[in-house]
Amino acid sequence: MRRAWKFILMLVMLLAVLVLSGCLGGGKSYVISGTVTDSEANGLPGVKVMITGGTKSVAITNDDGEWDATVKGKVTITPEPQKGYLFSPPARTKITESSSELNFERISNKILWYIFEDPEHQFRTFYPISPPDILTDIKYEIVVQDEMLTEVPSGYDVLVLSDTGAGFDLSEFSGRIIVTLDGGVAPLMYWMTGDVQREIYWDFYTEEELKWTRPIAGSEVGAGEDAHVYTLLDGEFGFTRRDDLIQAGSVEDRDDVVLYRIENEKGSWWWLHIGPHFGDYVEEIYTARAWEIIHYTLDLLNGYDPVFPPLPDQETASISVIAR
Repeated sequence: MRRAWKFILMLVMLLAVLVLSGCLGGGKSYVISGTVTDSEANGLPGVKVMITGGTKSVAITNDDGEWDATVKGKVTITPEPQKGYLFSPPARTKITESSSELNFERISNKILWYIFEDPEHQFRTFYPISPPDILTDIKYEIVVQDEMLTEVPSGYDVLVLSDTGAGFDLSEFSGRIIVTLDGGVAPLMYWMTGDVQREIYWDFYTEEELKWTRPIAGSEVGAGEDAHVYTLLDGEFGFTRRDDLIQAGSVEDRDDVVLYRIENEKGSWWWLHIGPHFGDYVEEIYTARAWEIIHYTLDLLNGYDPVFPPLPDQETASISVIAR
């Protein structure tokens, strides 16, 4: 009986320590605050700042973009997503003491998906990959451009060249990320290096079996005779191959899917190349897979912690083949 009481007393003391330390929602309260601004440092009113962890609440920015909250315990601060925008940083975590500098910057996150058939500037038959009809992640907004552009588009963070050419100078694009789908690699090479570089740094000789090495290992059905990039481009013209982040190929020393960092006298960009029409030209497969890979890469580059989508079942991906 005496042992039982001793055990209960020890539990009570442990519970008191946990409460006082804030582990169970108790502990001393403290004040946190910050400002939410746009890319020009203007305060943004009405932004919801979600507080989770030891304290669960919502703070809303005032007319100057300022917010504050009184909390207890360890908390995480996350601005509520807004259509076509993301916040930098995406969240602030493991906060345990007062701070007045928990600031966030809202960044435009619009994607221009260029899908115009431009025979004057493209290399072969136009076989575009369309964006998804519905986006479940509201922080991304896609604008489809199916009419000819003669000047470089502005106001977009991402430009997707969907198996087409570009009669405008890509090196003047002010966004951060360029995505080339299949033959879209040709105009990127031309505007960034001064030459199309076909069969020097890329060609149309992909094979059907696509093997992934990053961020997962495995294989899926890609497509034959689509555009892949030679690994020897790495280090040339300011191109740095980031196959440590994402890479898949069907032929040795060639990348069917790869990420590059471009930094030269023209500017700096991230470049994602996706060559194959997945599923060997099965539309519902290549449409879904292209966006899944783009979405993953954008989340990765924007500081989120994405999970790479699972590889499709090989048998399902091979059911029907569309002739080119």
